[in-house]
Amino acid sequence: MGIQGLFPLIAKHAPAAIRTMREGDLAMDRVAIEFSGMVHQFAKSPAIYGAGHEFGSDGHVALVAERMHAVAQSYGWAVWVLDSRERNPAKQFEDARRRAAEVSRVAREASHGDNLRAARAARAAGGKRDYATMVDSDRAELAASLGPAVAAKLAAGEMTVEVAFDAREAQLAKAAFQGGRIDGAFLQRVRTVLTAYGAQSIVAPAGVEAEHLAAVLQRRDEVDYVRTEDTDALCFGARRMLCKARGGEITCVELDAVLEGMNLTMDQFIDMCILCGCDFTERTVPGVGSARALALTRQYLRIEAILAERGHGDALEGFDFGAAREQFTRTVDYPSLDLIMAADSLSPDCLSPAADARAAETPVEADTADAADAAKTPVKADAADAVYAAVAVNAADTVYVESIESVNMPVEPVESIESVTLLN
Repeated sequence: MGIQGLFPLIAKHAPAAIRTMREGDLAMDRVAIEFSGMVHQFAKSPAIYGAGHEFGSDGHVALVAERMHAVAQSYGWAVWVLDSRERNPAKQFEDARRRAAEVSRVAREASHGDNLRAARAARAAGGKRDYATMVDSDRAELAASLGPAVAAKLAAGEMTVEVAFDAREAQLAKAAFQGGRIDGAFLQRVRTVLTAYGAQSIVAPAGVEAEHLAAVLQRRDEVDYVRTEDTDALCFGARRMLCKARGGEITCVELDAVLEGMNLTMDQFIDMCILCGCDFTERTVPGVGSARALALTRQYLRIEAILAERGHGDALEGFDFGAAREQFTRTVDYPSLDLIMAADSLSPDCLSPAADARAAETPVEADTADAADAAKTPVKADAADAVYAAVAVNAADTVYVESIESVNMPVEPVESIESVTLLN
């Protein structure tokens, strides 16, 4: 979820912290990329949907990995950072929200399926009939199947019944695709294809999120930027966060400029973000949104004083700000990337020479590196199938733990670290 309302708050009160860059300007920089968020970004993009693959099919997974690989190639060097397989128990409230969202998603998917079957049945019964010759009862059924807006166009002679059903089926099929579930197995399949491309990936330690580890790497000056759409990376201390890629451009948020513009220390900034709403609390303080959170933090400096001023004493049920502070400031022990890259013996060999040659026959164009351009650029389904087939040849060579429990927990390698060849 990230921090509720943080980006608009920064744009208003610390605009100098936000700058737009050309992605080509990062060709010499080291970037840690949050893996899960990028998978979600691409998996349901219009261009990949337009390739015609069923959600979760081998071709679909391969196309997602292809686009992600192109993104990484636009940087001087990139490492994909995966969430820990062991879920952080402090995120129990965010997990509950996700479970509720999953229930809604399943209900929507079932509804889309029912609607699609109903539309096809209605099409079989009257899809080739002339609207002008239909009796009122049939027209009423059409309106129920296609919606009043389409029924009005039919009545005005602006479209035929057959065209109307084609459009409705396409709409429902797209809705069903966009409601597809991205689980841990899906994430691991994408990672396997990325590994085939030569991507380097690391897994966060137990209970640590990817953006937290990425921020740690940046604070240690092992990477120059953290790329994620999750704004709590700033609370974890990411000094320069890349997000919101569009049309070959990407937004960079600089933490030092945020603190200066908002006139806050880092501890106060964390408190403000907790007040805005974060993953580690069940609720927020009643009547306090993001703008009010900033004003109160500037005035009272700490959450304890804010709660007292608002008549809550020193605690508010469901708002364990102390636990949230601990999560944002906790120490993460992780080996240096130099040590990880030197540990070649721990690297699973995902492709045989023959499979590697076949994968090399499917180049990724540089102009597909941008996430927004992916929504406009057509992709070749047969090329994606070839890449996935090349990876699948030696799937047994890759050693991973197979159990998976959460949508946000990719399968972790048996070894605690994994090194593959660096991106060129």
